[in-house]
Amino acid sequence: MLEDSIKARLKQKDLDPGMLKLQEEFRKLLKRSRCGISKSYTKWDRNISVYRGNRLRDEKDLQAADANEPEKFVVPLSYAQVQTFASFGFMLLKQNETFYEMAASGAEDEDISDLIERGLERDLVHNQWNAKLYQWLLDMARTGCAPIKHWWTVDTQQVKVSTPMSIDDMGIFTSAAEQEIEAISYEGNRVRNISPYRIRPDMRMPLTRWQEGTFIGDEDEWHITNVKALELKNIVSGTEWVRPLEKNSYKEQQYDRFSLVESGFAQRLDESDFMCIYCEGNAMLAPQKYGLGRENYPVMFTFRIANERLIGIERTAALHGGWNYDIGQFSADSEAKLNECLSDTVHFLQETVTWLYNSRIESVRRTLDSHMVVHPAYVDVASLESRSPIVYLTKNAPVNDIRALVHQLDIRDTTTNHFGDADTLLRTMQFVTGVNENAMGQYAPGRRSATENRAANSGAAARMKMILSVAWDSCLGPLGKKLMINQRQGFSFQTYQKVFGKS
Repeated sequence: MLEDSIKARLKQKDLDPGMLKLQEEFRKLLKRSRCGISKSYTKWDRNISVYRGNRLRDEKDLQAADANEPEKFVVPLSYAQVQTFASFGFMLLKQNETFYEMAASGAEDEDISDLIERGLERDLVHNQWNAKLYQWLLDMARTGCAPIKHWWTVDTQQVKVSTPMSIDDMGIFTSAAEQEIEAISYEGNRVRNISPYRIRPDMRMPLTRWQEGTFIGDEDEWHITNVKALELKNIVSGTEWVRPLEKNSYKEQQYDRFSLVESGFAQRLDESDFMCIYCEGNAMLAPQKYGLGRENYPVMFTFRIANERLIGIERTAALHGGWNYDIGQFSADSEAKLNECLSDTVHFLQETVTWLYNSRIESVRRTLDSHMVVHPAYVDVASLESRSPIVYLTKNAPVNDIRALVHQLDIRDTTTNHFGDADTLLRTMQFVTGVNENAMGQYAPGRRSATENRAANSGAAARMKMILSVAWDSCLGPLGKKLMINQRQGFSFQTYQKVFGKS
């Protein structure tokens, strides 16, 4: 919740010097982060396009479609590799009855460990955790960066309740009536996947050390109506001064991936109908510098910005004292700004296999077409071009050897071994990534004993398990700890009793 003094400062049309300075610093920090992250956009676009099997149709594809022949396609090897990794990770992380299991550090903790597990599982189920975990695994495999955001929320709604007829001490009857009250619909943790394209860490640090930066946030496209709704919850102020973005500012700040905002430049119904770039995040600030307090040392704040207008700044009151974000990484290599992912590893092998398949298809198509040498003076060329089963000769054609007039060329297909080469590359890909037949649930050729099969399965799982173990320690584990502390801090007694019972 905003403090009254800060709310009054943000409510002004022209922000005071302290707020203007803070707004400008956020603007510069976010642009720097946006520029750093955008360097990976092209690579991520490529990975996701290949994963989905998208490719641009060329002229030969259109001709093949007209002739009811197969077009060129993307061999879905990247899809198989990513889905196998995601399936393995999902089963590994979901193998227990509850996602987070608590081990008591002492006898005094035995009684509450079960309550904590039940409380966390309740929040995860409410947030449709299975879908979010799947998206987290996909992001990690395709881009190498899988951000998750969490926060504590108390959602309310207006409900009608009936009050029964009653009599007071004076003997006066009160008739039954209906009234509207504001009831709590959900009180607990919110968890949301953040697109790797929209996360804004401090890019002065490698992504493996993002927690050592001074800020982190995320940007999204919101309608101004949704931004104004936040003011009713007293978490932002001054939304009436948020204006549509100008094209110059849009280009200057490099908002080139916010298509809804860009398309809205010419599609607004009126001045009150426009899309905003809404940014929310955490930052370490010295309150004294901006008139936010007396401290001259860094304190964590939560900030909110809409179309470059600062509309919210408050101290982060969470007891865990950490960021509201966690980032899973496929390769936690501190020597790189942004790390590689599974799709990057298989890309060039994937491209070569796709080329081998498509070149084989094109070669077969050429081979099926007739390649002839004809004498145009004695052969009806129109019957050849129409692919008629009968080749007609002209009236003045000699009746001697017909092979002297029409001769079929012997075309040699040099792509007959391409499928074999592609199979070799496929085995190379599985050797490189560790996502092989055993991980895919397939058996390699040749007989194996039960012991050999268990050893092969264990080896296939070891590399993927290592990646997921590191991601757990750096992302999912800290996330669970913060969710637990949020519950201890935020639960009201009524909600706590509803969740865990009166006992």
